[in-house]
Amino acid sequence: MQKNQSSEYIDPQEIQQLISKTARHTKHHYKQAIARYSVSPIKSREEKLFKRLAKEWSVDRFKAARQAFWGMNQFQQRDFIEKMELHFAGR
Repeated sequence: MQKNQSSEYIDPQEIQQLISKTARHTKHHYKQAIARYSVSPIKSREEKLFKRLAKEWSVDRFKAARQAFWGMNQFQQRDFIEKMELHFAGR
């Protein structure tokens, strides 16, 4: 029986990565997140940040931060988001 030479070049890790990537990109929630991000990247980042803050901060602290955020102009809001993302990235 002749050996298939092309099978020698197949990397099992590449196959697994392709399967994982395909599975992730076909999930409903992943598609929704990509659609939200494409509409408004800053709004998507805001939602992600406040979702994390809600888990980590007390209710009163979260509520105060949210109200202060709503009182800011767009430039201040963007600055707040970027600073908080850097803060959490440093952990």
